[in-house]
This record gives sequence, C-alpha cells and structure tokens, in this order.
Amino acid sequence: MGRAKQGRASALFALLLLFSLPSHAESNNTLGQDIRFTHLSLKDGLSHTAIETILQDSRGFMWFGTHDGLNRYDGYNFVVYRNDPTNLNSLSGTIVRAIIEDPSGIIWAGTMTGGLTKFEPESETFTHYRHEPGNPNSLKNNAVQSIWRDESGFLWLGTDDGWLTQFDPISETFTHYQSTPDEPPGFTRRQIRVVFQDKAGTFWLGSEVGLADFNRETGQFTHFLHNPDDATTIGAGVVKDVFEDEDGNLWVSTDEGGLNLLDRESGQFTHFQHDPDDPKSISNDNCQKVYQDRTSTLWVATGRGLNQFNPKTGQFIRYLEDPTNPYALSSDIIDSVYEDRGGVLWFGTEGAGLNKIDPGTVQFIHYKNRPGNPNSLSSSFVFSIYEDDAGILWVGGNDGVLNRFDRAKNQVTRYEPDADNPHSLNESLSVSAIYEDSAGVFWVGTFSGGLHTFDRETGLFQRYLHDPKEPHSLSSDFIMAIYEDSAGTLWIGTLDGGLNRFDRQTGEFHHYLLDPEDPNNPSPRVVRGIYEDQSGFLWLTSWEEGLTRFDPRTEQFKNYRHNPDNTQSLSSGATFVVHEDQSCTLWIATGGGLDKFVRETETFSHYTVKDGLPNNLIYAIMEDASGHLWVSTNKGISNFDPRSETFQNYNVYDGLQSDGFNQNAFFQNEQGEMFFGGINGLNAFYPQNIINNPYPPQ
Repeated sequence: MGRAKQGRASALFALLLLFSLPSHAESNNTLGQDIRFTHLSLKDGLSHTAIETILQDSRGFMWFGTHDGLNRYDGYNFVVYRNDPTNLNSLSGTIVRAIIEDPSGIIWAGTMTGGLTKFEPESETFTHYRHEPGNPNSLKNNAVQSIWRDESGFLWLGTDDGWLTQFDPISETFTHYQSTPDEPPGFTRRQIRVVFQDKAGTFWLGSEVGLADFNRETGQFTHFLHNPDDATTIGAGVVKDVFEDEDGNLWVSTDEGGLNLLDRESGQFTHFQHDPDDPKSISNDNCQKVYQDRTSTLWVATGRGLNQFNPKTGQFIRYLEDPTNPYALSSDIIDSVYEDRGGVLWFGTEGAGLNKIDPGTVQFIHYKNRPGNPNSLSSSFVFSIYEDDAGILWVGGNDGVLNRFDRAKNQVTRYEPDADNPHSLNESLSVSAIYEDSAGVFWVGTFSGGLHTFDRETGLFQRYLHDPKEPHSLSSDFIMAIYEDSAGTLWIGTLDGGLNRFDRQTGEFHHYLLDPEDPNNPSPRVVRGIYEDQSGFLWLTSWEEGLTRFDPRTEQFKNYRHNPDNTQSLSSGATFVVHEDQSCTLWIATGGGLDKFVRETETFSHYTVKDGLPNNLIYAIMEDASGHLWVSTNKGISNFDPRSETFQNYNVYDGLQSDGFNQNAFFQNEQGEMFFGGINGLNAFYPQNIINNPYPPQ
C-alpha cells in the first residue's frame, strides 16, 4: 500500500472509530469466558485482607471473620468489631476463625487467642468464654478453630490441643472430649480444624493428621489416617474442610492430598489431585474448602486458585489470579466460600480481601484476546462476526486478521495477511464484514483491503480490488457490508464508492453512485448496511446520508433524511442497520436513537434515552423468539419490548465486554444465540437465559 493511500485509509478509519468508541470508554480486561469477580478490600472499609470465615445473618448483614477483627457489611459500609484489651465489651481476640448465628440472632465467633465470643446485635455487647486455669468447666483451649451448632442447640467447638468441646449456651457449661492413649496417636492432640455434622447426624472432625467421626453416645472417635502405602486411604496433610453435597457425598479437603471423596460403606477414599499435564485437573493439591451453591455447582477453593468441579466427569475449570485483569480473582489463595440468600457467591482470600460473583451479572459469555494465548481472538476490537453451519465462529477485528473459532474445542485459527502470498488476506485496517451466500461461498470484506472469497478447505483467498483503470472492478476497497437478496444477487456496500452489484457469471461489479444531476437516484456514497424487507426493497444505511430505500427491480432510490424541523423525520442522518420484525415493522438503528418506520405515512417514531434507552447511538438490532428487540449501543445492550415499549438495560457490570459496541459486529444463529462485538471482545448469549436476579439484595 502506498503512503498516500495509507494516509487516506487511516483518516477514514479514524472517522469510523468516532462511531465505535464509547463516550466514556472503560477498561475491561476479562479474559475468555472467565467469570467476572468484583472485589472488596481495605479501601472499601474491610479491616483486613485475610478472610477466614463468612456468614450472612437473619437480618441480611454479611459477617466476615478476618485477621483484624469481625466485620459486618450491609452492602455499602463496613462496621468493624476489634479486640481492645482495655475494653471488656470488645471482641475477645484479633483473628476470627469461625462464625455462626443461633435462632435468636446471637452471633458466636471463635478466635485464635481469645476463645469463644457471644455478640448480641441489639445491645452490641460481647460476652467472653475463655480457658480458666484450674476450672475444668471452662474452655480447654482459647484457639477456637471451628464451630458447629447441632439440632439441640449445643455448640461444638474444635480447638487446638485436639479438644472437641460441647457448649450449652443456656447453662454456659462445657463438656470436653479427647481420644484415649491407645487410639492412633496425634489426632486429638493437635488442632481440630473443622467440625461438621452430616445429614445422618454423624459428626466429622478434621485435624492436622486426618479425619475422624465422633460417636456422641459413646464419646468415641473412629480415625481415617493417611497411609502412603495404601492409595485408598485419605490424602496426606491437614484436613481443612469436610462437606456433604446434596447427593450425600462426603468431600474432604486436605492441604497436601487434594480433594478426597469418602465411601462411607467401605471407608475408602477416591482422590482428585493436581496433574501438571492435565489442565482439567484440580489447580492445586492444597485444597482449602468445598462448597455447593444453589445451582448444584461444586466450588473447590485451593492454595492456587478457585475451581468449578463436575463430579460426573471428574474435571475442573480453573479461575486464577491475573494482575492484568480487574475482573479476575484478586488472589489465588482462597480460604473461605459462602453463598448468601441473594445467590451472591463470596470468596475470602488469604491476603487480597473479598471476591464475589453476583448471579445477576454473570449472564453473558465473553470472548476476547488473551495476550500470549494463540487460542484466543487475535484482537479484542471486534468489527465482524459470523457463525457457519458447522458451529464455527468467524470473527474479524481491527488487526486485519480473520479468526476461525471452534468453541467446542476452544481452538482459534488465525488467517493473517501475507505480503508474499497473493492468496492470503490482503493487508487492511480491519476485517469489516463476513458473509456466506446461498451457494456456500464465503465472503470476507476488509476496510482498505478490498473484498475476498475464502475457501475454508484450502485456506486460500481470492481478492477483488478497486482498479481505477477498470470500470467494472470493485468501486472501493473499503468494504462495509455484504448481502445477498432473495433473488440470489450479491450486493456490496462501501465507504466511499456507494453500492455495488456483483455479477457472478462475469466477475464484474456494477456501481450505483451518487449522481448530483439525477435527483431520482440519490444513491448514498457510504453504504454502511444492507437489508431486504419482505416486499423485496433493499434498505441502505449510511454515514450522514440518512436511510435509503432501493428497488432492485426498477433501480430506483428513495431517500429519507433527518429534518430537525420535522419531528416525524428520521431521528439522525447517521444510520447503522435496519431490521424487520415478526409483524413486518421496520426498525432503524440510528445515531439519535431507535426509530420505527410507519409505512402508511412514511414517517418515523422515535425511542431515545428519554424512553429508557441507555444511549442514543444504536449499532445493531436483533430479535428474539418472543419478539423483543436486542440493541447494542454506545452504553451497553438493551432489551426492548415493542408491546409495552419498555427497555431493560445491561452494562459492563452484567458481564458485557464493555459498554461500547461496534457497527457490523453482530450475528444471530439458527438456535437464537446472539453475538455482539465491541471494543473489548464479543459477548455470546441466549436471550431466554438472560434473567433478572430473582433475589434482590436486602
């Protein structure tokens, strides 16, 4: 490309971006299909970034046990309760390892040095229960690691030195249990890290040397210890957590032996451990916590990331810390997991505060470029999207590369320009249009590099370029739209060469250019989009030339322009796409809002931010099975119900790639799945799955 032509192309490309960049662009570095985590830390009022335990009380408050006191959170602000040695009415210790609430609303907290604390929310007073030397009825050890409340209202405390303690809150008396010397050594002489009661009423205790069940009738322990010579025994290391899922499976987390599944009949364990050669194995053998949410998803927190676990396949999906991604985990070390009544999942880290997933925001799959990952999109600035019959997603961006994305295999093949290969993509500023015609011919339009056909079997391209010496060549190398009408005619829209009709037999292009001397044929110079309605008219969108109706049978044009003095005219001269809905109503995406065309009067009615749109710059329109219109804007995506004339808006906090989207970057497949592309990748979703949060926060 010559320098003069390159300069002209760059100027035009910059002009194009004026309609693509959001007015307030936000950085969103979510990678791939990753879940979006939001974070709470010291700057939000959290007292410490190490979170040991999490609870939601009956009033809706969230409680977090940290390394610097007890934190109460109302969704906006934190109230911190700390230990003050000079104040008897303060928290009994600094590090809070366990929290529960009893039916009366009292909060019980176990601390590492201060024993057990009772907090009465109404009076905000603390009562302390500590070890008293010489008093056998006091707490045996002040390091309370775990608390469980049974069906009778007793509290069961796991402490250091191996003491399991039953506490009666009414009589305020303690009963202590410790194994006898002839039982396996070590178990009850160290920390009891977890106390858990299963659905059958059995108590399970996890310690530094293994697992035990406890018979409350006899006061006896049955131990499950690691034997390196027996693969069916529990994994090595400290038992960090015991959890029973909805199917009655008992899961045991160890800090060296990974995740363990206990067969209670045989007493044997199945192990799930990290395999460096298997990306679908658990991310780390230091397994901290297992939790099942209301969707039956099992979450496994480890010392290196968070995992979603599918017990049927034995496969894990990993979520890891990524300093370049503000929506990734803030730390790989997860110590606590909890789901509140609103369905929000909370993850406490060892030194990076709180992470949470809001189910009302995790609705849109997000694909983008992952630096250094060849199986991601080559660019996050998406200009064109198409899915073929094989389910392969084709994506073009602002780097001039065509991406073949096999979502089933999570594989991306990139077709890049090659100056030494005339059968490669031509060098361009972007891949601006992708289209497959009824004969199965695959067309690729570029911005400054002309038009191509592409053989998906051989990977070879054939170029169609503008040649000023050839009147039947393409009128411009700046392709904006490719469209086949119901008669099988292929139409090409260009940036500065108007409309082109392609003759498949001769390989020639017929041009429809603006003729100032013929007012009956006001063909636009810029053809941004092409759409055929049920009457056989082609509707052409343009830059500032409004909306044009073209009759291919008579080759006559009719233009509809914006008139500031006429409220029933087009709302803006900038038009992007046209869509005809199930009732044959035409909708136009404009730079001034969403317009509905009234055929009888040839007038327009308008929907703007005053009616509920998030932004008046509309890039794309697609329709779901219920007749709702989904429109991408310069401030997110909106779901419009034409019957009620109401909008439901979604933005970056709902999982969108960004609030800013791009023209031409949209597609809907036969299954109804929608794709919208923008400045930070693309989103994929099924409209019927986009459900507003049924659990509004208190």
